[in-house]
Amino acid sequence: MSSWDKEHQKVLLPSNYSGNKKLTTQFITYDKHIEPIIQKKCLSCHSGENNTTNIDLSEGKGFVSLRRFVEYKEALAIKSDLIEILTGKEFLAPHQDQDDLPHPAGDPLSEEEILAIIRWVDLGAIQKEDKIDD
Repeated sequence: MSSWDKEHQKVLLPSNYSGNKKLTTQFITYDKHIEPIIQKKCLSCHSGENNTTNIDLSEGKGFVSLRRFVEYKEALAIKSDLIEILTGKEFLAPHQDQDDLPHPAGDPLSEEEILAIIRWVDLGAIQKEDKIDD
């Protein structure tokens, strides 16, 4: 359904509107979209000898480690501990042992990075496009 943009005085087409373009299915996968964020922002504390936690996000282990904190069967980011941990906000996740600070506190993920992870969870938290169902 379209909506009206008052500021620019024009119709806004739905985000899934493709006009005359061929529709394509897009996936957000761990390997292609999430792992680069993990490598950039998380490995300094969550890998190998530097691991100060019980979460190992090093290569080959990150996907399995993150899925423990994700409600991927229902595909609902709002019910995932991971999203609460990253945003520092309480939603509907089953565990309530988070503090109110976004994680990591020193260098939190950008809004774009958090949105990518939220989309990944909401789309089923898959690892690869060819491996849709685990």
